[in-house]
Amino acid sequence: MNKYLKQVLLFSFLSLSASVYALSPPAGDWKETWGAIAPSDKDNIFGAAVGEDSKQEAEQIALADCKARGGAACKVELAYQNQCIAMVTGKKQFKLKSADSIAAATQQAMADCQQDDTACRVAYSVCTLMRFVPY
Repeated sequence: MNKYLKQVLLFSFLSLSASVYALSPPAGDWKETWGAIAPSDKDNIFGAAVGEDSKQEAEQIALADCKARGGAACKVELAYQNQCIAMVTGKKQFKLKSADSIAAATQQAMADCQQDDTACRVAYSVCTLMRFVPY
């Protein structure tokens, strides 16, 4: 076999190997994550958690975050998995909504707030995202 043919065969083999490797699925799984929000009605403070492994963990972190910020009456109002949330505050109250997108959650929370409050504005919005965990 001549030198040129050997180089062509080697190049073809390497190209094919690289293509097969590039098409191989990644070694791991996508993990769903949780978030939670814990407001304190008495002092307009809230704590949040996002991207946690369990509902319980998200709730505990949100409560601890609220208390660390000085919240006196922190209470988990919403825990959510693989969703987006929006917290809209008005002069008298806050509204929390979850949905498939921040835009949808914001629209729903804003509509609820504007029904019986004024000066409604988005105070917080976030989404939990799936996380890739390699084997």
